[in-house]
Amino acid sequence: MSPKNDESKVKEASAGSRGQKLPILWETINTFSKIIVTLLGLAVAIVSYYSGSGFLISSIRAAAAMLGVGFLLWLIYWMVVKGSIRMMNDLARKQEEFNTQNQNGFMEFKV
Repeated sequence: MSPKNDESKVKEASAGSRGQKLPILWETINTFSKIIVTLLGLAVAIVSYYSGSGFLISSIRAAAAMLGVGFLLWLIYWMVVKGSIRMMNDLARKQEEFNTQNQNGFMEFKV
């Protein structure tokens, strides 16, 4: 095998993985989390500024609110992703066990 062929395979594999998207549940949670954090930051900054705080204090309050809520939403997203990956691994393992049991059963009938 020439190094050129290896490089082309790597490029094809990476090009194919770029087009893949996350599952719809993950995309939805991630998108809504970003929207919620952004709107919350804007709301906190606007309310804080109009209540008489300076620009710097309003910005600090908005940043703190965005960090806190962003962390909580990221934690929820992480738990959903971890749970769905675990669920898919369990389903794949059960399917594999089922297939091996059926394959062994058919082999017994052939003999």
